Amino acid sequence: MATRNSPSEHANDYCMETMKGNDGKMYMSLPNKNMVCRWIKISDKIINTDELYYKAVERLGSKWDEFKRNKLDKKGGVAKKKTPSKSKSRKSTRKSRKSTRKSRKSTRKSRKTSRKSRKTSRKSRKTIRKSRKTSRKSRKTSRKSRKSNRKSRKSTRKSRKSTRKSRKTSRKSRKTSRKSSKTSRKSRKTSRKSRKTTRKV
Repeated sequence: MATRNSPSEHANDYCMETMKGNDGKMYMSLPNKNMVCRWIKISDKIINTDELYYKAVERLGSKWDEFKRNKLDKKGGVAKKKTPSKSKSRKSTRKSRKSTRKSRKSTRKSRKTSRKSRKTSRKSRKTIRKSRKTSRKSRKTSRKSRKSNRKSRKSTRKSRKSTRKSRKTSRKSRKTSRKSSKTSRKSRKTSRKSRKTTRKV
C-alpha cells in the first residue's frame, strides 16, 4: 500500500500542532480560509514555527475566534498560545513597509536604467542616421565626380579626333603642294628648253 508523505493522522485532529511525517520530515497542521486544517511541510529555512502560527492567524482574520472556540479550546495546551500582540503586528507592518520601500526603490532604479538605455539607443540611432546621410552625400559627390570625369574623357577623345583630322588634312595639303611644286618645276624646265632651241635657230 502506498503511503503519503505527510503524517497518517487527520490534520483536523491536530490543528496548529507539529508532527513527523511518513517521509521523516516535520509537518504542521494549519487552517485555510474555510477553517479546515491541512498538513503543510516545514521547510529547512524556517527555524521557529511561530511565524507559521501567526500567518495562519492573519489568514483567518475575524474567523480566528470562532476557529479557536471550535477546534483549539477542545484540546488542552494547544489553545494556550497567545494571539500575536500589537507590538509584533507593528513590527511586521514596519517590515512590510520597509520591503515595499525597497521594492519601490528598486523599481525606480530599474526605470532610470531603462530610461538611460533608451536615451543611449536614441543617440546611437541619431548617429547612425547622420552617418547614413553623410554616406549618401559622399556617394552623390562621387557620382557627380564620375560623371564629370566621363565628360572630360569624352571631350579629350573629341579633341584627339579633331587633332587627328587636322593632321590628316595638313598632310593632304602638303602632298598637294609638293605635287604642284613638281609640276611647276617641270613646266619651268620645258620653258627653258624651248627658249634654248629658239636661240639656236
